Amino acid sequence: MMKKTIRRIAIFASVMVLGSMLSGTSIAAEPLKLKFTTGAAGGIFFIQAGVISEILKKEYPGSEINAFPGGAIGNLGVVSKGISDIGLTHINMYPLALKGEAPFKNKYDNVAAIMKHGYYSYAQLLVTEDSGIKSFEDIKTKKIPLKIATTSRAGASYWMGVWLLEEYGISTDTLKSWGGDVVHGSMNDHVNWFRDGQVNAWAGGGHLPSNAPLQISQFTKVRLLNVDKSHLDNLTARILGAQARTIPAGTYPKMANGSQDVHTFSDPGGIIVRKDMPEDVVYRITKALVENEKTIREGAGMEEFDPKTAWQNIGPLHPGAAKYFKERGWMK
Repeated sequence: MMKKTIRRIAIFASVMVLGSMLSGTSIAAEPLKLKFTTGAAGGIFFIQAGVISEILKKEYPGSEINAFPGGAIGNLGVVSKGISDIGLTHINMYPLALKGEAPFKNKYDNVAAIMKHGYYSYAQLLVTEDSGIKSFEDIKTKKIPLKIATTSRAGASYWMGVWLLEEYGISTDTLKSWGGDVVHGSMNDHVNWFRDGQVNAWAGGGHLPSNAPLQISQFTKVRLLNVDKSHLDNLTARILGAQARTIPAGTYPKMANGSQDVHTFSDPGGIIVRKDMPEDVVYRITKALVENEKTIREGAGMEEFDPKTAWQNIGPLHPGAAKYFKERGWMK
């Protein structure tokens, strides 16, 4: 009798273990259904989102990833409101969204970070050589009325240019009081405005080499302004994720100072999700992306993806992402 009881217990235990294993396998392989807000159609975020989506579809067959255009700033609100489940942004915008600070008019706190995905945007200010400007100090001390071409206020690129100027005590209002101006438009607008002589500066951010500065330098003699160490230290201390970076000599060979290194700051791109997304779903997304590191690094503008540090200095992580990084021993 005792032997039969022991045998039944052993069989029951084996069935329970097997069932648990099969259940775990089933959960791990369960398809994902996600709405993904990206960037402008055909832009770098849009292309990067395509790479990320294909990884998730490969790892979880049958998954539906519906991507649609967006923008680094707007994506935070779209995800927080639950219109989208996952999105791409610039990490420097994440804490501003949480607190409802400019450029945001409202708090967006139903959002959490997963990781940096290896994309870095470099803050840049270029001026025409005939403006006589050699440094940021020249603009301020001589009160030069720059006419600056830039992107929409709804774009992260615009704010990177603004932060550069503000670090040297030059607000857009101050610039306008000197007779200058800030005009918003597309990259094609920027190029045409330089051709027509309507502007004499460009401010923004972008992956290297950035399209607008590269095109403008083909027909107009321009120079990139260098950011000195003390101001770089200030910028990197107050802007989440910002890093002191060098634009290497030769990046823009036709610029007046194209043969010289130029110092500035960069901002990493990152992947965000709804804060209320289930922990297991975010864990699986994180796992799939990290375990396809090579594919991500080969994607457009994501060559610096490093899973070991992807969770660092990006603000509050979703618990599902934190769980994965802790399991790998990278996060304490």
